Amino acid sequence: FTRYYECDLTQKLLALLAAAYPGAKAMGCEIKAVVQSDIQTLAPVQGRYPFELIADKDRKLFDRCNVYEADSAVNLIAGDKLFESMVGKDIRRLIGTDLLNTITGTAETVEGRKPLQLCAFIGVDKDMRVIYSHYSRTLSDFPEIKEIIKAMI
Repeated sequence: FTRYYECDLTQKLLALLAAAYPGAKAMGCEIKAVVQSDIQTLAPVQGRYPFELIADKDRKLFDRCNVYEADSAVNLIAGDKLFESMVGKDIRRLIGTDLLNTITGTAETVEGRKPLQLCAFIGVDKDMRVIYSHYSRTLSDFPEIKEIIKAMI
């Protein structure tokens, strides 16, 4: 589960998943990405990825799997190692800046987008039982790909 397709973070995550796909496939695993975008946005780019992109603009799958938003922009990035490596630990320096608006998606409001959306990684077996889950606590709180694959085999 990831944010809307146009989000830079989503682009990076999809690129990582595409790189991991051959190894996952060789181990008998399949990857699917649920994206907070509509099908008109995803259809033209589907061919760029070796796995299926699932459009969930209305967040039905997000809600069903309890993939929530951060409760504030500060909590979306507070303690996030990637974010701190870019700007330091004093996030108060960013309040009211264009950078914060860009990161949280509040610079431009588009219907259906949740600017505070967090990501999740859920693995299911062939009977659709959840056998792995990782719910991100911050913007870039991602598990190691090998951790996911290990749990899936």
